[in-house]
Amino acid sequence: MKILYISDVPVQYNSFGGPIVIHKLLESLQEHDIKIICTNLFPIESNLKGASVSIWNYPLKRLFQSRFSALYSAIAIFLSPVYFYRIKKVIRDFSPDIVLTISHGIIFFSVSAWAKKLNVPYAIIHHDVYQSTFLQPDFSRKLIDKWFSRIFGNAINNLCVSPYLEGYYKQKYAGPTLVLYPGRSMGMADVPSKRINTTSALSFCYFGSIHSTELAVEIINFAHAMDPAGHSLHLIGSYDVVRLQALGLKTDNILCHDWFLQNDLEDFISTQIDALVIVQESNIAQRISVSVNFPSKFTEYTRYEVPIVVYSPEYSSSAKFCSMYPDTFVSTFCHWTGEEIRNELRMLENATHRKSLALKANFLGASLFSAPAIRKQFCKAINQVCL
Repeated sequence: MKILYISDVPVQYNSFGGPIVIHKLLESLQEHDIKIICTNLFPIESNLKGASVSIWNYPLKRLFQSRFSALYSAIAIFLSPVYFYRIKKVIRDFSPDIVLTISHGIIFFSVSAWAKKLNVPYAIIHHDVYQSTFLQPDFSRKLIDKWFSRIFGNAINNLCVSPYLEGYYKQKYAGPTLVLYPGRSMGMADVPSKRINTTSALSFCYFGSIHSTELAVEIINFAHAMDPAGHSLHLIGSYDVVRLQALGLKTDNILCHDWFLQNDLEDFISTQIDALVIVQESNIAQRISVSVNFPSKFTEYTRYEVPIVVYSPEYSSSAKFCSMYPDTFVSTFCHWTGEEIRNELRMLENATHRKSLALKANFLGASLFSAPAIRKQFCKAINQVCL
Protein backbone atom coordinates (compact mmCIF):
# COMPACT_ATOMS: atom_id res chain seq x y z
CA MET A 1 0.00 0.00 0.00
CA LYS A 2 1.21 3.51 -0.85
CA ILE A 3 0.33 6.19 1.72
CA LEU A 4 0.75 9.90 1.00
CA TYR A 5 0.66 12.04 4.14
CA ILE A 6 0.32 15.80 3.59
CA SER A 7 -0.38 18.06 6.56
CA ASP A 8 0.57 21.13 8.53
CA VAL A 9 1.18 18.74 11.45
CA PRO A 10 4.77 17.45 11.36
CA VAL A 11 5.71 13.83 12.02
CA GLN A 12 8.07 13.95 14.97
CA TYR A 13 8.89 11.40 17.68
CA ASN A 14 10.63 13.75 20.10
CA SER A 15 7.61 15.99 20.47
CA PHE A 16 4.12 16.03 21.96
CA GLY A 17 0.50 16.17 20.83
CA GLY A 18 -0.29 15.65 17.14
CA PRO A 19 3.30 15.26 15.85
CA ILE A 20 4.09 12.28 18.06
CA VAL A 21 0.62 10.73 17.62
CA ILE A 22 0.91 10.70 13.83
CA HIS A 23 4.53 9.46 14.10
CA LYS A 24 3.37 6.44 16.10
CA LEU A 25 0.60 5.66 13.59
CA LEU A 26 2.86 5.86 10.54
CA GLU A 27 5.60 3.98 12.40
CA SER A 28 3.21 1.02 12.73
CA LEU A 29 2.72 1.04 8.93
CA GLN A 30 6.36 1.30 7.92
CA GLU A 31 6.45 -1.81 5.75
CA HIS A 32 4.26 0.15 3.34
CA ASP A 33 5.49 2.88 0.99
CA ILE A 34 5.01 6.14 2.89
CA LYS A 35 5.66 9.62 1.53
CA ILE A 36 5.49 12.54 3.99
CA ILE A 37 4.99 16.19 3.06
CA CYS A 38 4.65 18.75 5.84
CA THR A 39 4.63 22.52 5.83
CA ASN A 40 6.68 25.00 7.81
CA LEU A 41 3.62 26.28 9.68
CA PHE A 42 5.02 24.77 12.90
CA PRO A 43 8.72 24.99 13.83
CA ILE A 44 9.19 21.23 14.18
CA GLU A 45 11.10 19.04 11.76
CA SER A 46 9.49 15.84 10.55
CA ASN A 47 11.27 12.52 10.86
CA LEU A 48 10.23 8.94 10.23
CA LYS A 49 12.85 6.31 9.61
CA GLY A 50 12.63 4.89 6.10
CA ALA A 51 10.09 7.42 4.80
CA SER A 52 10.55 10.13 2.18
CA VAL A 53 10.08 13.52 3.90
CA SER A 54 9.65 16.93 2.27
CA ILE A 55 8.96 20.37 3.77
CA TRP A 56 6.88 22.95 1.90
CA ASN A 57 6.89 26.63 2.80
CA TYR A 58 3.90 28.88 3.24
CA PRO A 59 4.16 32.15 1.34
CA LEU A 60 4.25 35.12 3.71
CA LYS A 61 4.22 32.84 6.74
CA ARG A 62 5.02 35.75 9.05
CA LEU A 63 1.48 37.06 8.51
CA PHE A 64 0.15 34.12 10.58
CA GLN A 65 1.84 35.71 13.60
CA SER A 66 0.77 39.28 12.80
CA ARG A 67 -2.35 41.33 13.54
CA PHE A 68 -3.58 40.21 10.11
CA SER A 69 -3.50 36.53 11.16
CA ALA A 70 -7.26 35.91 10.95
CA LEU A 71 -7.63 37.58 7.57
CA TYR A 72 -4.54 35.88 6.14
CA SER A 73 -5.72 32.47 7.41
CA ALA A 74 -9.00 32.92 5.54
CA ILE A 75 -7.18 34.01 2.38
CA ALA A 76 -4.74 31.09 2.69
CA ILE A 77 -7.63 28.63 3.05
CA PHE A 78 -9.51 29.90 0.01
CA LEU A 79 -6.32 30.06 -2.07
CA SER A 80 -4.75 26.86 -0.70
CA PRO A 81 -5.43 24.79 -3.86
CA VAL A 82 -3.46 27.48 -5.72
CA TYR A 83 -0.79 27.92 -3.03
CA PHE A 84 -0.20 24.18 -3.09
CA TYR A 85 -0.97 23.42 -6.71
CA ARG A 86 1.98 21.02 -6.69
CA ILE A 87 -0.14 18.56 -4.67
CA LYS A 88 -1.64 17.64 -8.04
CA LYS A 89 1.75 16.61 -9.43
CA VAL A 90 2.73 14.74 -6.24
CA ILE A 91 -0.46 12.68 -6.30
CA ARG A 92 -0.06 11.87 -9.99
CA ASP A 93 3.64 10.94 -9.66
CA PHE A 94 3.35 8.93 -6.44
CA SER A 95 -0.03 7.30 -7.27
CA PRO A 96 -1.01 6.66 -3.63
CA ASP A 97 -3.65 4.19 -2.56
CA ILE A 98 -4.70 6.62 0.16
CA VAL A 99 -4.03 10.27 0.94
CA LEU A 100 -3.92 11.06 4.65
CA THR A 101 -4.19 14.48 6.26
CA ILE A 102 -5.06 16.09 9.60
CA SER A 103 -7.70 18.79 10.11
CA HIS A 104 -5.28 21.05 11.95
CA GLY A 105 -4.16 24.20 10.22
CA ILE A 106 -4.87 25.03 6.60
CA ILE A 107 -3.31 22.75 3.99
CA PHE A 108 -5.82 19.93 4.63
CA PHE A 109 -8.39 21.95 2.66
CA SER A 110 -6.12 21.84 -0.38
CA VAL A 111 -5.16 18.19 0.13
CA SER A 112 -8.81 17.13 0.22
CA ALA A 113 -9.69 19.22 -2.83
CA TRP A 114 -6.92 17.79 -5.01
CA ALA A 115 -7.46 14.20 -3.87
CA LYS A 116 -11.16 14.49 -4.71
CA LYS A 117 -10.42 16.08 -8.10
CA LEU A 118 -7.97 13.30 -8.99
CA ASN A 119 -10.29 10.53 -7.72
CA VAL A 120 -7.88 9.33 -5.03
CA PRO A 121 -9.47 8.29 -1.71
CA TYR A 122 -8.48 10.43 1.26
CA ALA A 123 -8.93 10.11 5.01
CA ILE A 124 -8.86 12.92 7.55
CA ILE A 125 -7.61 12.51 11.11
CA HIS A 126 -9.35 14.85 13.53
CA HIS A 127 -7.50 15.60 16.78
CA ASP A 128 -9.27 18.89 17.54
CA VAL A 129 -12.34 20.87 16.59
CA TYR A 130 -10.93 22.23 13.36
CA GLN A 131 -12.04 25.86 13.96
CA SER A 132 -9.85 26.00 17.07
CA THR A 133 -6.65 25.44 15.07
CA PHE A 134 -6.55 28.80 13.27
CA LEU A 135 -7.97 32.30 13.55
CA GLN A 136 -10.63 33.43 11.10
CA PRO A 137 -12.64 36.62 10.55
CA ASP A 138 -16.40 36.48 11.15
CA PHE A 139 -17.32 37.04 7.49
CA SER A 140 -15.53 33.86 6.43
CA ARG A 141 -16.84 31.41 9.05
CA LYS A 142 -19.90 30.13 7.16
CA LEU A 143 -18.02 29.77 3.88
CA ILE A 144 -15.13 27.90 5.51
CA ASP A 145 -17.52 25.66 7.44
CA LYS A 146 -19.45 24.88 4.25
CA TRP A 147 -16.19 23.82 2.59
CA PHE A 148 -15.23 21.74 5.62
CA SER A 149 -18.65 20.03 5.54
CA ARG A 150 -18.07 19.09 1.91
CA ILE A 151 -14.59 17.62 2.42
CA PHE A 152 -15.80 15.81 5.58
CA GLY A 153 -18.54 14.16 3.54
CA ASN A 154 -16.27 13.24 0.63
CA ALA A 155 -13.61 11.54 2.79
CA ILE A 156 -13.35 7.77 2.74
CA ASN A 157 -13.36 8.11 6.52
CA ASN A 158 -13.02 10.72 9.25
CA LEU A 159 -10.84 9.33 12.02
CA CYS A 160 -11.80 11.04 15.27
CA VAL A 161 -9.48 10.98 18.27
CA SER A 162 -12.32 10.24 20.71
CA PRO A 163 -15.95 9.05 20.76
CA TYR A 164 -16.82 12.55 21.95
CA LEU A 165 -15.25 14.32 18.99
CA GLU A 166 -16.94 11.79 16.72
CA GLY A 167 -20.29 12.57 18.35
CA TYR A 168 -19.69 16.31 18.05
CA TYR A 169 -18.94 16.07 14.33
CA LYS A 170 -21.80 13.66 13.63
CA GLN A 171 -24.24 16.26 14.95
CA LYS A 172 -22.88 18.88 12.54
CA TYR A 173 -21.72 17.07 9.40
CA ALA A 174 -22.69 14.08 7.27
CA GLY A 175 -19.91 11.65 6.49
CA PRO A 176 -18.31 8.35 7.54
CA THR A 177 -16.59 8.36 10.93
CA LEU A 178 -14.57 6.02 13.11
CA VAL A 179 -12.79 6.48 16.43
CA LEU A 180 -9.00 6.23 16.20
CA TYR A 181 -7.44 6.72 19.62
CA PRO A 182 -3.84 7.92 19.97
CA GLY A 183 -1.55 4.90 19.78
CA ARG A 184 1.64 3.72 21.41
CA SER A 185 5.00 3.22 19.79
CA MET A 186 5.86 -0.20 18.43
CA GLY A 187 7.24 -2.63 21.00
CA MET A 188 6.30 -0.58 24.08
CA ALA A 189 5.85 -2.99 27.00
CA ASP A 190 3.99 -2.54 30.26
CA VAL A 191 6.06 -1.35 33.21
CA PRO A 192 5.54 -3.37 36.43
CA SER A 193 5.53 -1.54 39.75
CA LYS A 194 8.32 -2.13 42.28
CA ARG A 195 6.92 0.37 44.74
CA ILE A 196 6.34 -0.67 48.36
CA ASN A 197 4.41 1.93 50.33
CA THR A 198 2.81 0.95 53.63
CA THR A 199 1.89 4.50 54.68
CA SER A 200 -1.23 6.54 53.95
CA ALA A 201 0.84 9.31 52.34
CA LEU A 202 0.83 8.76 48.58
CA SER A 203 3.12 9.98 45.82
CA PHE A 204 1.29 11.12 42.69
CA CYS A 205 2.90 12.04 39.37
CA TYR A 206 2.02 14.13 36.32
CA PHE A 207 4.42 13.95 33.39
CA GLY A 208 4.24 15.66 30.04
CA SER A 209 3.49 19.11 28.71
CA ILE A 210 1.63 21.78 30.68
CA HIS A 211 0.39 23.71 27.68
CA SER A 212 -1.49 26.55 29.36
CA THR A 213 -1.61 28.67 32.49
CA GLU A 214 -5.12 27.38 33.12
CA LEU A 215 -3.85 23.79 33.22
CA ALA A 216 -1.04 24.77 35.60
CA VAL A 217 -3.59 26.41 37.93
CA GLU A 218 -5.72 23.25 37.98
CA ILE A 219 -2.63 21.20 38.89
CA ILE A 220 -1.98 23.63 41.75
CA ASN A 221 -5.59 23.29 42.93
CA PHE A 222 -5.26 19.51 42.95
CA ALA A 223 -2.03 19.73 44.99
CA HIS A 224 -3.70 22.07 47.50
CA ALA A 225 -6.58 19.61 47.92
CA MET A 226 -4.20 16.68 48.58
CA ASP A 227 -1.87 18.48 50.96
CA PRO A 228 -3.79 17.95 54.27
CA ALA A 229 -3.62 14.17 53.67
CA GLY A 230 0.16 14.28 53.33
CA HIS A 231 0.13 13.40 49.62
CA SER A 232 2.77 14.78 47.22
CA LEU A 233 2.67 15.49 43.51
CA HIS A 234 5.71 15.05 41.24
CA LEU A 235 5.75 17.11 38.03
CA ILE A 236 8.07 15.93 35.29
CA GLY A 237 8.48 18.47 32.53
CA SER A 238 9.07 22.13 31.89
CA TYR A 239 7.59 23.79 34.99
CA ASP A 240 9.39 24.77 38.18
CA VAL A 241 8.22 25.68 41.67
CA VAL A 242 8.94 29.40 41.24
CA ARG A 243 6.58 29.63 38.27
CA LEU A 244 3.93 27.66 40.15
CA GLN A 245 4.23 29.92 43.18
CA ALA A 246 3.70 32.92 40.90
CA LEU A 247 0.44 31.27 39.83
CA GLY A 248 -0.73 30.75 43.41
CA LEU A 249 0.97 27.61 44.78
CA LYS A 250 0.86 27.86 48.58
CA THR A 251 1.93 24.37 49.64
CA ASP A 252 5.26 22.57 49.42
CA ASN A 253 3.91 19.23 48.21
CA ILE A 254 4.78 19.74 44.53
CA LEU A 255 8.20 18.43 43.50
CA CYS A 256 9.41 19.46 40.03
CA HIS A 257 11.80 17.38 37.93
CA ASP A 258 13.48 17.93 34.58
CA TRP A 259 12.64 15.60 31.72
CA PHE A 260 13.84 12.01 32.17
CA LEU A 261 15.15 9.67 29.53
CA GLN A 262 12.59 6.95 28.84
CA ASN A 263 14.33 4.24 30.87
CA ASP A 264 14.87 6.62 33.79
CA LEU A 265 11.22 7.71 33.67
CA GLU A 266 10.03 4.12 33.79
CA ASP A 267 12.32 3.36 36.71
CA PHE A 268 11.23 6.47 38.61
CA ILE A 269 7.53 5.72 38.23
CA SER A 270 7.87 2.03 39.04
CA THR A 271 9.83 2.68 42.26
CA GLN A 272 8.62 6.08 43.52
CA ILE A 273 5.02 6.64 42.38
CA ASP A 274 1.71 5.34 43.76
CA ALA A 275 -0.61 6.88 41.14
CA LEU A 276 -0.47 8.88 37.92
CA VAL A 277 -2.61 11.99 37.40
CA ILE A 278 -4.42 13.35 34.35
CA VAL A 279 -5.61 16.96 34.63
CA GLN A 280 -7.87 18.96 32.31
CA GLU A 281 -8.68 22.62 32.74
CA SER A 282 -12.12 24.04 33.54
CA ASN A 283 -11.67 27.33 31.65
CA ILE A 284 -15.04 28.10 30.03
CA ALA A 285 -13.33 29.40 26.88
CA GLN A 286 -11.90 25.91 26.29
CA ARG A 287 -15.04 24.00 27.19
CA ILE A 288 -15.71 22.55 23.74
CA SER A 289 -12.12 21.42 23.22
CA VAL A 290 -11.85 19.95 26.72
CA SER A 291 -15.10 18.06 26.21
CA VAL A 292 -14.16 16.38 22.92
CA ASN A 293 -10.35 16.11 22.71
CA PHE A 294 -8.71 12.99 24.09
CA PRO A 295 -5.85 13.25 26.61
CA SER A 296 -3.11 11.12 25.07
CA LYS A 297 -1.76 10.58 28.59
CA PHE A 298 -4.23 7.69 28.86
CA THR A 299 -2.26 6.03 26.07
CA GLU A 300 1.05 6.25 27.92
CA TYR A 301 -0.15 6.07 31.53
CA THR A 302 -1.93 2.73 31.04
CA ARG A 303 1.46 1.10 30.42
CA TYR A 304 2.39 1.55 34.08
CA GLU A 305 1.29 -0.75 36.88
CA VAL A 306 -0.04 2.14 38.95
CA PRO A 307 -3.61 3.47 39.13
CA ILE A 308 -4.72 6.57 37.20
CA VAL A 309 -6.49 9.51 38.82
CA VAL A 310 -8.33 12.13 36.78
CA TYR A 311 -8.92 15.68 38.01
CA SER A 312 -11.13 17.62 35.59
CA PRO A 313 -14.51 19.28 35.05
CA GLU A 314 -17.43 16.85 34.78
CA TYR A 315 -17.93 17.66 31.08
CA SER A 316 -14.32 16.83 30.16
CA SER A 317 -13.43 14.01 27.79
CA SER A 318 -11.30 12.35 30.48
CA ALA A 319 -14.22 12.34 32.92
CA LYS A 320 -16.49 10.84 30.24
CA PHE A 321 -13.86 8.23 29.44
CA CYS A 322 -13.62 7.31 33.14
CA SER A 323 -17.39 6.93 33.28
CA MET A 324 -17.15 4.34 30.50
CA TYR A 325 -14.80 2.30 32.72
CA PRO A 326 -15.86 3.15 36.29
CA ASP A 327 -13.99 0.21 37.87
CA THR A 328 -10.71 1.12 36.18
CA PHE A 329 -10.01 4.78 36.98
CA VAL A 330 -10.45 7.20 39.89
CA SER A 331 -12.28 10.35 38.86
CA THR A 332 -12.28 13.61 40.83
CA PHE A 333 -13.76 16.94 39.77
CA CYS A 334 -12.59 20.54 39.77
CA HIS A 335 -15.72 21.79 41.53
CA TRP A 336 -15.30 19.40 44.48
CA THR A 337 -14.07 20.62 47.83
CA GLY A 338 -10.66 19.55 49.07
CA GLU A 339 -12.31 17.21 51.54
CA GLU A 340 -14.35 15.51 48.82
CA ILE A 341 -11.23 14.98 46.74
CA ARG A 342 -9.30 13.54 49.70
CA ASN A 343 -12.19 11.20 50.52
CA GLU A 344 -12.21 9.87 46.95
CA LEU A 345 -8.45 9.34 47.01
CA ARG A 346 -8.61 7.46 50.30
CA MET A 347 -9.36 4.21 48.44
CA LEU A 348 -5.84 4.37 47.00
CA GLU A 349 -4.29 4.00 50.44
CA ASN A 350 -5.03 0.28 50.08
CA ALA A 351 -2.12 -1.25 48.15
CA THR A 352 -4.21 -4.21 46.98
CA HIS A 353 -6.83 -1.90 45.53
CA ARG A 354 -4.15 0.19 43.82
CA LYS A 355 -2.79 -2.88 42.11
CA SER A 356 -6.27 -4.04 41.05
CA LEU A 357 -6.99 -0.69 39.39
CA ALA A 358 -3.57 -0.65 37.74
CA LEU A 359 -3.96 -4.10 36.20
CA LYS A 360 -7.38 -3.18 34.82
CA ALA A 361 -5.90 -0.05 33.27
CA ASN A 362 -3.03 -2.10 31.79
CA PHE A 363 -5.48 -4.48 30.15
CA LEU A 364 -7.65 -1.67 28.79
CA GLY A 365 -4.64 0.22 27.46
CA ALA A 366 -3.34 -2.81 25.58
CA SER A 367 -6.73 -3.41 23.95
CA LEU A 368 -7.34 0.23 22.93
CA PHE A 369 -3.95 1.89 22.44
CA SER A 370 -1.35 -0.72 21.46
CA ALA A 371 0.30 -0.24 18.07
CA PRO A 372 -1.35 -3.40 16.61
CA ALA A 373 -4.79 -2.28 17.83
CA ILE A 374 -4.43 1.20 16.32
CA ARG A 375 -3.02 -0.21 13.09
CA LYS A 376 -5.96 -2.59 12.77
CA GLN A 377 -8.46 0.23 13.35
CA PHE A 378 -6.75 2.47 10.81
CA CYS A 379 -6.78 -0.22 8.14
CA LYS A 380 -10.44 -0.90 8.84
CA ALA A 381 -11.16 2.80 8.40
CA ILE A 382 -9.57 3.03 4.95
CA ASN A 383 -10.87 -0.33 3.72
CA GLN A 384 -7.36 -1.64 3.16
CA VAL A 385 -5.54 -4.79 4.19
CA CYS A 386 -2.38 -3.75 6.02
CA LEU A 387 0.01 -6.68 5.79
